[in-house]
Amino acid sequence: MAASVAAHLPLRSPARVGATALSPPAAATAAGDRFPGRRKRRRLAARGAPALGVVRAEAVSGGGGGGKREPMVPPYNVLITGSTKGIGYALAKKFLEAGDNVIICSRSGSLSSTAQKVESVVGDLKKEYGDQHVWGTVCDVRDGKDVKALVEFAREKFKHIDIWINNAGSNAYTYKPLVETSDEALM
Repeated sequence: MAASVAAHLPLRSPARVGATALSPPAAATAAGDRFPGRRKRRRLAARGAPALGVVRAEAVSGGGGGGKREPMVPPYNVLITGSTKGIGYALAKKFLEAGDNVIICSRSGSLSSTAQKVESVVGDLKKEYGDQHVWGTVCDVRDGKDVKALVEFAREKFKHIDIWINNAGSNAYTYKPLVETSDEALM
């Protein structure tokens, strides 16, 4: 059993017996200590770590995957829906701490209150992580037009999106099991 589990572990994991530490590439050390996660991820990407060997997707809807694919290399371009509070906000902060570029979006209540909330959160994140790393927009993921506008917004800011996290959703704050929650409460 132990042999089969070990066979599925990454070969260059620091926990593996006999793993050797490699010095980080020059580009990783140039990033400085401001984004400590960036150095580690670049080092792993340079080694060809399987978790970082995924492909980059173009920021287009309906991309059939027919185009040329490039390996992902940090800093990543990340889009997170439902990211002005809760888990989405925490994810945005972690990606920004690692030196990645992040687009946040949200929908809550009226359009004007949502726009103010997004602007406020983007302002707070820009103060902490820098103007060049975070952007935000309003998007109701239930509306196809809003999602298309989000894709266009992402195209303007990034040429591609490496990671898209669909975090938008609600339990309607009823704290009941999902099967006991009415459809109206979830919409």
